Amino acid sequence: MSNYLRKKKVSVFIPAHNEQEIISKTLMSIFSQTVKPNKVVIICDNCTDNTIPIINEFKKTTKENVMIFETKNNTGRKAGALNQAFDKLKLKDYVLVMDADTLLDKNALKFGIKMLSKDKRLAAVCSRAGIIPYDGKSFWKKILWTIQHIEYGQFDSHRVETKGKIKVAHGMATLFRVDALKSVPIYRKKALNINSRIYLENSLVEDYEMTLCLKHNWRVATCMSMFAWTDVPLSIKELWIQRLRWLRGGVDALRVHYWNRVTVCEILNHWLFIFLMTLRIVALVFLVYYLFIYGFQGIKPAILIVLLLAYLDSVYRLKYVQDKTLIDYIIKLLIIPEIIYGWFQAIILVFSYVLSFCNIKQRW
Repeated sequence: MSNYLRKKKVSVFIPAHNEQEIISKTLMSIFSQTVKPNKVVIICDNCTDNTIPIINEFKKTTKENVMIFETKNNTGRKAGALNQAFDKLKLKDYVLVMDADTLLDKNALKFGIKMLSKDKRLAAVCSRAGIIPYDGKSFWKKILWTIQHIEYGQFDSHRVETKGKIKVAHGMATLFRVDALKSVPIYRKKALNINSRIYLENSLVEDYEMTLCLKHNWRVATCMSMFAWTDVPLSIKELWIQRLRWLRGGVDALRVHYWNRVTVCEILNHWLFIFLMTLRIVALVFLVYYLFIYGFQGIKPAILIVLLLAYLDSVYRLKYVQDKTLIDYIIKLLIIPEIIYGWFQAIILVFSYVLSFCNIKQRW
């Protein structure tokens, strides 16, 4: 690491709400970095469990310099908690914003800083998205975990294919240039006539909305050498709530930002989804009818070839999944679980349109 990089001031902000199960591991991953941060701040937001006592015990036993910042009267959820910390604490150069249930590879900061320092137009670099291994014995939870394990690997495949033109600098772990963050409220006021602090507090997906703002005057990218792993929902109910928040929040954000050079592809992708979803339903109805009348004997070879190519492409993307196991290969080769999961997410997205355009309040 060059002397130039060592001189950069790097802070870490970790918003936390009732994270007693994992906060010690998160802190260990921060203080195990090959490039040490100058400041580590745990933003404790309305914690009612043992998160704060556990952090204090960590400080006592490790002698590491961890600052506990407790929010006051915060109603802005994660965005509001981060804004309170940004308002009170002075930062220089770079800040890593990460979730409290995320673990970092020991070289994550080193590679993030290296990439960010090479391009002054780069506002943020986010980590690759991995998930924490499941070590329980529940077969159902293992299946849900595996499907998401494959899914997160496919996120990385899309990042490679788009050559750094990422959709979102995710809240899981993103290293920001502080000057870029400070420019965001100015952009919102000028372009959207919105008075705001750094994060937009009424957004369900503050990371995606932030990315939309940054893309107008800066670049954002993924650092493929920056590894991080997060916890994932292991029940259908929790997964539904999480994905509905993500998808509905994304629709809300696009409605706020309207049609512009940054959002045009995102909006067109939603229209494409609606078209393909309609086509998929029509094709499914036709297929059932066709098989009922003619059976499998009438299926054209060309159709089978197209389906085979799509299947092979799906299997190929397995190469981007981290730490692959036998069950990953089994789920991918069976393909049926992923098809069901795809329909599950499609239904959530359709439901998110209803919630967004009807302005129905949604839980976090």
